[in-house]
Amino acid sequence: MFSGPMGEQTYIGGKFGKHNVDWTLISQSVRNDEGGRSFDVFELKLKDGRHVSFYFDITSYTTGA
Repeated sequence: MFSGPMGEQTYIGGKFGKHNVDWTLISQSVRNDEGGRSFDVFELKLKDGRHVSFYFDITSYTTGA
């Protein structure tokens, strides 16, 4: 299991390789759903031109729960 910001980067790196070599970060934002959960959202561009998005649930980090 991955935890925290370093865990997010580790997960993405494990899936797609090196940052700024195999993929670039287009944007990163925090979004909340109607149920009160918070998500760290990464929008990436892969070196083959595809765009992918990852949503990491960060509710426990934002609420302390």
